[in-house]
Amino acid sequence: MKALFQIFTAIVGMTLVQGSIAGELIDATDPEKLVSVIQELGYELGETVNLELINGWNKKALVGRAYLDDDGSPWLEYVVNTYSGVSRENFEDTFDWWEASVDDFEDHIGY
Repeated sequence: MKALFQIFTAIVGMTLVQGSIAGELIDATDPEKLVSVIQELGYELGETVNLELINGWNKKALVGRAYLDDDGSPWLEYVVNTYSGVSRENFEDTFDWWEASVDDFEDHIGY
């Protein structure tokens, strides 16, 4: 079992910025100029996860949409609309929600 990778995408104005670890990128980005933030995290568990498990997550979870890729590996995605700006406190709290959701998702899929 291993995490495949984490993708962080920030849309700043009309520029798409991607990085492998969100923390470093966020510190260098002014959240008041962001249009949206997309975070994705994929897992390779060594076995295919059944769709019922993923649907169960999507039914109960407040933060993070789960899906299976073409290989049957589970992914968690979180899209945040920041158009017209957000406060730094709100932006940081959003990532706290994401981190808590990742922990819960990992428990849910048995990672």
